[in-house]
Amino acid sequence: MGRIVEQEALAKAHDLVARINLAHGSKGVTSEALCDADVAIEFSVHSAIIQNIRELARAGLDAVIDSTRWHAEPGRTTTATENAWTGLIYEPNFSLSW
Repeated sequence: MGRIVEQEALAKAHDLVARINLAHGSKGVTSEALCDADVAIEFSVHSAIIQNIRELARAGLDAVIDSTRWHAEPGRTTTATENAWTGLIYEPNFSLSW
């Protein structure tokens, strides 16, 4: 799914400033990796989402999340995003559309 989002973003002339993929050697979601970003689009496995949202909030980034099964504990992410004054949009069933 991330590859499709990347293709669409580039086709619409958006800048892609970071691609984080642990399978390809990335160190994960860090403030350093995101320093030039305006917003994050997160397509990850549910076990990584909570920590990634916290890191995105620490970096001051609004986020669009499209992953399943992570939203069962909304309080864990709401606190992080509210404290950082960042926004969070999520779609739990992979049906975001352009």
